[in-house]
Amino acid sequence: MGATSFSVTVDYDVRSANWWADRWTKGKVFQKQQRKRQDKLLGYCLGRQCKLKPPVLITFTRHSAGKLDDDNLEGGLKHIRDGFCAGMLNMPLERAGLADGVAGLSFAYKQKACGRRIHKITIDVTRC
Repeated sequence: MGATSFSVTVDYDVRSANWWADRWTKGKVFQKQQRKRQDKLLGYCLGRQCKLKPPVLITFTRHSAGKLDDDNLEGGLKHIRDGFCAGMLNMPLERAGLADGVAGLSFAYKQKACGRRIHKITIDVTRC
């Protein structure tokens, strides 16, 4: 029988969508679009390493000194979630926004406090 879990931790600073709210210069709009692309690509590359197939529970854990509320945590991880699911399911990156809607994928979000200037995310995948 194959593996029943997969885990990966990477240095990454999760930013809520509100972080960009008052910064709408042309340069900042470009930076936001660039960040979305980078997030999807990061998630996609990590997802390609995961050999588990649905049904699975995917848990995203944010490690940082501060806390985000629930909706900002989910919003900040949206593009990584999209890319990760596309990579895990071997879908093209262009269809990443549809990948997380596949039946058999369940999601959970957590936060863990750690020292200042430490920003990481851990993605845990376990077979249901």
